[in-house]
Amino acid sequence: MPKGAAVSTAVLVVVAMLSVTAGSVPADASAPVRAVKQDAGPSADPRIAGHPHRRTCSTPRPDHAACFAEVVEGVATPMAGQLPAGYSPAQLQQAYALPAAASQGATVAVIDAYDLPTAETDLAAYRSRFGLPACTSASGCFRKVDQRGGTSYPSVDPQHSWGPETAIDIEMVSAACPACRILLVEAEDASATNLGAAANTAVQLGARYVSNSYGILDAGWDFSPYDAYYDHPGVVITAASGDSGYGAQFPASSRFVTAVGGTTLSPAATGRGWTETAWSGSGSGCSSYSVKPTWQTDTGCVGKTVADIAAVADPATGVAGYGPTTSAPYSSAWQVFGGTSVAAPLVAAMYALAGTPAAGTYPAAYPYEHPEALNDVVQGSNGTGCPAAYLCTAAPGYDGPTGLGTPNGVRALGGPAVPAAAPVQNDFNSDSKSDVLARSTSGALFLYRGDGSGGWLSPPSSQVGSGWGTMTVLSPGDFDGDGRNDVLARDASGLLWLYPGDGASGWLPRRQVGSGWGGMRSIVAARDFSGDGAMDVLATDAAGTLWLYPGDGRGGWLARSAIGSGWGGMTAIVGIADFDGDGKPDLLARDGSGRLWLYAHTPSGWKPPAVVGTGWNAITAIVSPGDVDGDGHDDVLGRTSTGALVLYPGNGRSGWGTPRQIGSGWNIMTWIG
Repeated sequence: MPKGAAVSTAVLVVVAMLSVTAGSVPADASAPVRAVKQDAGPSADPRIAGHPHRRTCSTPRPDHAACFAEVVEGVATPMAGQLPAGYSPAQLQQAYALPAAASQGATVAVIDAYDLPTAETDLAAYRSRFGLPACTSASGCFRKVDQRGGTSYPSVDPQHSWGPETAIDIEMVSAACPACRILLVEAEDASATNLGAAANTAVQLGARYVSNSYGILDAGWDFSPYDAYYDHPGVVITAASGDSGYGAQFPASSRFVTAVGGTTLSPAATGRGWTETAWSGSGSGCSSYSVKPTWQTDTGCVGKTVADIAAVADPATGVAGYGPTTSAPYSSAWQVFGGTSVAAPLVAAMYALAGTPAAGTYPAAYPYEHPEALNDVVQGSNGTGCPAAYLCTAAPGYDGPTGLGTPNGVRALGGPAVPAAAPVQNDFNSDSKSDVLARSTSGALFLYRGDGSGGWLSPPSSQVGSGWGTMTVLSPGDFDGDGRNDVLARDASGLLWLYPGDGASGWLPRRQVGSGWGGMRSIVAARDFSGDGAMDVLATDAAGTLWLYPGDGRGGWLARSAIGSGWGGMTAIVGIADFDGDGKPDLLARDGSGRLWLYAHTPSGWKPPAVVGTGWNAITAIVSPGDVDGDGHDDVLGRTSTGALVLYPGNGRSGWGTPRQIGSGWNIMTWIG
């Protein structure tokens, strides 16, 4: 066989540390540290006016992220009975019209790097000074774990730069959502892999809101291998857009993330009582690798545009915080903070106030459904010379530095739900990873549970059926619209059967969903071609006609239509998947000479077919079960004549990465899908 106040609301703060293999991210991929700067802009607190500010994080090592917290220097320590300089929780709640006593049961996570030993006592000092309810580990409101969810905390940052970041992150969650619990998850260092692993841990521990206040400059490097860390439908993932002006940062540049830009927030004699302009340091720009999410319609970027939304970040109109200074050893004090590190956790906690995200949706889309519920920022700039003016300069509607604007209440952060861009194909055990089904020569059906990185969980396979040898065609997909993957099977008499998946690697009772299918040479499950949300099917007949059977979303079919001819020369229809990264399902087929053809699908029809591979006649079985390696691109599996199973990783641009063998002994399988 081949191989209450203390309302019980939870805010998880994940302090993550990353360790990427040297060279996996380019050495110049980190944003430069922002120099000490004195802003001439307005100041809400005269105690801040005229003081310079600097980023707390030093220049990161290659392959590591920089945090985006900035601290105002030289601000006097508050005297007894005096509130600290900088905006208080009450002022922030007023500025953004946040509801009181909301978010019961919410869990918010904040991702940072290294250990902050004084995190709980710093948080207690902040909350006590501003009259917020206590949030302690003894009460269950505050919890600190390492990046694996345990208590083997990492070392303190040797540069003493991430501690202030961690303190202000958890305090900004508290400021926006005082009823929330806080879970601090600390990881090993600031590498991209460990920070991503911490985000996964946060979600595994129940976080539905995850804030990331760090970034690596997105300047042409392919970050798609790290996308899986932030691809969590039904979970809010916010990321700071950066503090160095124009130039996208990862993970804010990922299509799965709500990118949070920064503003200058000042009191004003207006109905709102406040005014905002784009902060000169707010990050913006175009992702160099991520496809554009369907909810973004701006034309200046081919891929994801940063930012989506914004909040206060200008240190000249900064917020009060209590935490360690960057001197060694850590010694906590009142400070004034700024940077998009302030904005990202604020917005994550505001999402928590809006309610639980709908399963299977990407909350980054929510503000685009309710732009009228945001404060449109129309003045300010973060630079010049951008490829399109709106990418650097605030303007009515969408712009790069502030996205759609800043929250005015939380209605824009709560839906309606937008369907996830691409549901996981071939996920039969409901773990959000693509699996593979295979039928042996004895008719036994086996499930190979994918690990999400191009391999298999242990044990690699389990038998999930017998007697399938009489089936001449099998095709996976969610045909009955229940969110679970099923299998279509045709028997020798031409009857078509639906085996509904139970979401736990098994099947509900089968039912007949068609007859007369014996004349079809191939039957392949498609994604939704018609745009109605239902799974469709493609089939070729003996005459070489390609037919589309639109699914009715209940396991049946609407009237079929012919969409192609001359398909008799194709020896295999590999499958239907998004191979060119545009969010639309494409068709991949192999002809008799071993050429692989891509038929790219668009809303208006098909592009001319293009050859995307040669020499594929040496592959005895070929199939596309979806995103096997978890990088956000649909892949292809092929079995060689010797029984080796080879993964051809899709690059999202109609091509393939370096193939690699992921199994052997597969020549006893008569079908793979």
